[in-house]
Amino acid sequence: MLLAGVIAGALAVIVVITVPRLSRQPGLHEAPAVPASPRLGLDQTGADWPTTGGGPMHTGQAPGRLAADMGLAWSFQTGGPVRSSPVIVSDLVYVGSADANLYALDLATGKLVWSYKASDAIEADITVVDNKVLFGCGDGWFYAVSTRGQLLWRYRTGAQITGAANWYRAGD
Repeated sequence: MLLAGVIAGALAVIVVITVPRLSRQPGLHEAPAVPASPRLGLDQTGADWPTTGGGPMHTGQAPGRLAADMGLAWSFQTGGPVRSSPVIVSDLVYVGSADANLYALDLATGKLVWSYKASDAIEADITVVDNKVLFGCGDGWFYAVSTRGQLLWRYRTGAQITGAANWYRAGD
């Protein structure tokens, strides 16, 4: 889970906890054993948090424990307020901003990896699935951008999008 604060358009990462990947059996989770990363206040790293609530079931659960001494790991200034929840996939933090940009930031450093300029403010929470970053905008456009920052497709819904996309796979 990414615990972040937003102050005047700045994404401030405070702590990150390992997030489980859903197993093929409903209700069961698994997370790989990986080394500690004390700089970010982690006791494990390497698992993803691809959408609000951690996955399609929105359980909001993450294994691991918080570090005893937590502090600000990094911050990133956007050009507008951040109203969407950030997500983590493959050591990248994805966050949308009211400045109409989707940002991909390095989890360890907070440095910008890439950004994608959408048509309007991104207030809906981000979802990452199958190497696609899915999000909606205030003007009703719904986007699929590759995890490398390239537009795959977009669809006009006709109304403001303020909620996160979700997914389902038979057998998950």
